[in-house]
Amino acid sequence: MQPKLGQTIGNYEVVSPFGEGGMGELFLGRHRTLAREVIIKTIRTEDFSPRQIEHLRQRLEREAYIQSQLDHPNIVRVYDFIATEEATCMVMEYVPGRDLRKMIARETGAIMPARAIKLFKQILRSIDYAHHFIYSDKNGHKHQGIIHRDLKPANILITPNDIAKVTDFGIVKLRGVKGGTQMGFNPGTPEYMSPEQARGRELDHRSDLYSLGVVFYEMLTGNVPFSDTGEGTSDYEIRRGHIELAPPPLRQFKGDISPALEAIVLKSLEKDPDARYQTARDFYIVLEEFERTGAADFSRVAAPARNTLNDDGRGTGVAIVDVTTIGFNEHQTSAVSGLTEVSQSVNGRPYSNGAFTAMEKEGLQDYRRSPLPKVDDSDQTKRSLFLGLAALALVASLAGIWTTYQRWKTPAIPPNANNVSIPLGMIRIPGGTFKMGFDEGDFESPAHDVTVKPFLLDETEVTNEQYQQFVDVAVAQPPKHWSNGRYPDGEAKLPVVYVSWDDAAAYAKWAGKRLPTEEEWEFAARGTTGRLYPYGNEWKPSFSNAFEDGYGQPRPVQSYPDGRSPFSVYDMAGNVLEWTASEFKLYAGSKLKDGDLPGSGSKVTRGGAFNARAKFQTTYDRYFYPPTEKTNFIGFRCAKALP
Repeated sequence: MQPKLGQTIGNYEVVSPFGEGGMGELFLGRHRTLAREVIIKTIRTEDFSPRQIEHLRQRLEREAYIQSQLDHPNIVRVYDFIATEEATCMVMEYVPGRDLRKMIARETGAIMPARAIKLFKQILRSIDYAHHFIYSDKNGHKHQGIIHRDLKPANILITPNDIAKVTDFGIVKLRGVKGGTQMGFNPGTPEYMSPEQARGRELDHRSDLYSLGVVFYEMLTGNVPFSDTGEGTSDYEIRRGHIELAPPPLRQFKGDISPALEAIVLKSLEKDPDARYQTARDFYIVLEEFERTGAADFSRVAAPARNTLNDDGRGTGVAIVDVTTIGFNEHQTSAVSGLTEVSQSVNGRPYSNGAFTAMEKEGLQDYRRSPLPKVDDSDQTKRSLFLGLAALALVASLAGIWTTYQRWKTPAIPPNANNVSIPLGMIRIPGGTFKMGFDEGDFESPAHDVTVKPFLLDETEVTNEQYQQFVDVAVAQPPKHWSNGRYPDGEAKLPVVYVSWDDAAAYAKWAGKRLPTEEEWEFAARGTTGRLYPYGNEWKPSFSNAFEDGYGQPRPVQSYPDGRSPFSVYDMAGNVLEWTASEFKLYAGSKLKDGDLPGSGSKVTRGGAFNARAKFQTTYDRYFYPPTEKTNFIGFRCAKALP
């Protein structure tokens, strides 16, 4: 039975039809007591048998259970699952806008490369998050890694401000859970299937990367590589194209696409998973480098790992543990139990940014790569050898766990071309000489040449979610507006505030980082071209959180993708002021007098805040506060020196 307009389901009122999919319908809903609009996803029952309907109900419940655990700005949030005699519904975040399929078909056609890359990088971030996410099954067991299996433009929503959000996790493959879609519902959409998915083979996360490659191909050209031509092309022919045929060059559809960008896309469409990007992060890094240099540099792409085997004896190339193969169960070593205990003790909820990649490599992968020899009861020497190796394996496993616990706070991605390991969530700032300050400013004059060395900088301001780990693990004092040591619900991605300079410095030290100097901060914000704002020389309303917006509070990090700095750093204008490592001093040659200085020991803050007018959010504006100051408009981000 389908919901009717005006009907109340749980705490939600059905307002209007919103759309439909292959197996369900969508309605716009409204919470009865809260100011929240939602999307209510239901099952369409008239086209299926009772047995199929029951399967669909189970699938919708599974989708809600998994997607409700995901907390990422580029993934649609799930609020509730309701099962009554009248209806079975999943309640989701309402995202204004349209899906990417409709955007391409009705508005843009092929999307200009700069805009396509900006959108696609958001999608990559969300999928990297899902691939590393540590989720709980209904028995309370924890597993790592979610494979979407149906990535396509129709499952990617685009807001009017060009924020991308991935949805429809209905046929995800959960590492650690056997089985999949049943009852003849073929998982995936032929136009976006990887070759291994088209063959019906077991999948790992690199199948999603192939599907993303098809999505990116379509964004740039308006076409998919293999499609129904309208002349009777069957699903079989489309699948055969993915399995056997080379994708047409992108320039066949769009002659002005650069060869380098075409090479970047085609690498994701390699038939052999080992020849593709091994992680979404790899794909992201290559695109970032292309934005900076216009070149296709694959030198930082990780080599495939070959420590697991498929049925045909080939390595899966899974860079993180594929527990679909071995599972978390009572037959594994105590090292596996230890890993689960660490994941629970680090924080009260799953840590989902790839922190356990190193742990799995050091603990589980060695165990799987070097099986112990069989014991021959008639041979005392072999028995002793077995016991000795077993003891060594146990010691190695415990050592791996301890080593990883020390490293988990700054999970690293593969080394770059300079053999520098860049922690996840940081950006390499190349360094250089630039004109710092502004001749017409007060505390900002005179402009003068400054040279900074290359360094690493957080891509975003430190969030409540990240600071929570510091509070939990280091037993640090939480910000005063938190309740019972926890940040408010729904504020995971907001920048942490009510932190003093000492709090920020302590967090940075705990995370193996430091606060940036104000010279580093200004260079990362304006680059070498002397920009007045991180994104150009004129303020734009949709590029930063400023007083003129009237929003009156911080927004989640990455809410303003157009406002990034020349090095793709977010929110360096507006949102919250940021502590730097520097003590406030007048620039050499300043016309101000000593009496104009703040109290001794004041620290420099940069970037303006949500309550500052746009003209005070420039890249050169300097503010200063005593290091004990704690307000709702000062946060921070971290830096790290390069070796």
